Amino acid sequence: MTSLIPAPLIVLLLKEELKSQKLMSGLNQLGIVAEPYQSDLGRVILMLMGFANSEQDEALYTFYNEQLGLFTALEIGVFQQQLDHLALRLYQELEAIRR
Repeated sequence: MTSLIPAPLIVLLLKEELKSQKLMSGLNQLGIVAEPYQSDLGRVILMLMGFANSEQDEALYTFYNEQLGLFTALEIGVFQQQLDHLALRLYQELEAIRR
């Protein structure tokens, strides 16, 4: 299945996901447990990109979360400065897997 959602919208969602993950990471570092309020936007994004929602996709979801972790581990200034690039890069990596 291919994505019916325009790439710019997916990149925007990825950008919002990255910002959310950065916030969650910061809260965790402060000792604030916020996981119950964390969205599962990743699964939605993957579905919108045309990835099937099955157990076989757990490896993809793991990859997705690892990438989020790498990107959100960046120092806040670098993260903010490169946020658009990071979202686009994650989109491109996911597109490469989808093909």
